[in-house]
Amino acid sequence: MKLVRSAGFFLSVFFIMVAVIATFWLPTDILDYEIHDRLQAPNSFHFLGTDHLGRDILSMLMAGTTNSLGIAIVAVLLGSSIGFFLALLMWVWQISWLNRTIFYLSDSLLAFPALLTALILATFYRPGILNVIIAIALYNIPIFIRLTDTTLRTVSKNTYIKAAFAMGQRRFGMLRKHMMHSLAALWVVQIAVQISFALLAEAGLSYLGFGITYPQTSWGKMLFDGQTFIEDYPWLVIWPGLCMTLAVLGFQLLGEWLRKNLDIPS
Repeated sequence: MKLVRSAGFFLSVFFIMVAVIATFWLPTDILDYEIHDRLQAPNSFHFLGTDHLGRDILSMLMAGTTNSLGIAIVAVLLGSSIGFFLALLMWVWQISWLNRTIFYLSDSLLAFPALLTALILATFYRPGILNVIIAIALYNIPIFIRLTDTTLRTVSKNTYIKAAFAMGQRRFGMLRKHMMHSLAALWVVQIAVQISFALLAEAGLSYLGFGITYPQTSWGKMLFDGQTFIEDYPWLVIWPGLCMTLAVLGFQLLGEWLRKNLDIPS
């Protein structure tokens, strides 16, 4: 089991490295159409084959890694930061009407999954990266509000926290000195898990046409473009599907690896 969790760490690092490298270098330009090379099987020049426009699949996958993983990480970090801040605000200030308002808004956001939020945004704005980031971020805000609030309530029941309160320690000082470690550890673990869900959400939105649009690409967009040719040219969907599967699995296992190494109880 330890080996499996470690594999998640290496998979996650691998995809992050590919995303960074693809930002600066690709084997071929993904906008370089070579129609006479269209739908080639994997060969010595195009290691993973070409698509229906003659574009190199390996280059498309690398560019797709940058977009898919970049969107997932930015969206989760944005949503988690807002949720984390709001939960801390509730705990430090202890204003009943503010707490109720934030929880009501949190429950309302949970009623709107990322797909529905993206559909609403697409009604007013053109589909694109920003819509996907906003949709995924909004869905993550209530998750991190609940996680942070629950953790604070649990840690507050410890004897040393009660003793610090009895000695006149203020909430902000208590948070900074005694609780931030537990919060930070849980925050990091949950971010890794949520990135895996965000990758699936981004792929679904791009597949449906609400995410990445031409000339950019992502794994979900590649699946959509390749589905027409799946019977005769299955590699068009095998490669992006495999990348997405390994990336989601990697970040899920990374969360488990972090939980064990940060000594967080199950």
